[in-house]
Amino acid sequence: MGSPLSKYFRAIRLAVANIANSPELYFRRPGRDFCGRRLLPAERTVWLVLSLLRQSLCVELGHFFQRLDAVDDIPTKSALVQARNKIHHTFFRDLLRQSAELFYHCFEARRWRSFRLWATDGSGFRLPDTDELGEEFGWHVNQHSAVASAASGALRRAQPDHCQRLFPHPL
Repeated sequence: MGSPLSKYFRAIRLAVANIANSPELYFRRPGRDFCGRRLLPAERTVWLVLSLLRQSLCVELGHFFQRLDAVDDIPTKSALVQARNKIHHTFFRDLLRQSAELFYHCFEARRWRSFRLWATDGSGFRLPDTDELGEEFGWHVNQHSAVASAASGALRRAQPDHCQRLFPHPL
């Protein structure tokens, strides 16, 4: 059957491959987007978007098509941006949700007192002082003034063996 990791990756590959089977859900213009033969079909576009992490679009496109042994058919940056815009954001939301469900199906989740633990950390930062940003993100108010500010957060799986240090006493 294979390792849990290979099972997980097989399921993710299948989810990405199935994008073309649901054009009414995931394409901006079903019946018109990703029709015919092209350098960037829907599945390849999704993999490119998911793998763009570190370098410029040109470099990432070159590396991606080198791995496919298709260096003669590298599309332009503009072609990638246009293809990416044809995929509705709901596909990536659904893929993220499905990958989380698959993770817990394929791997044994470590628990602490039967709970899955998550750790959060956040930070606030000041935004340019405009009414529009303040209305959108909120205001930090003190005795002198109000300034536009926002908060960012990070969520991470906590390791059960760290819990005694985090919560030394029952809550």
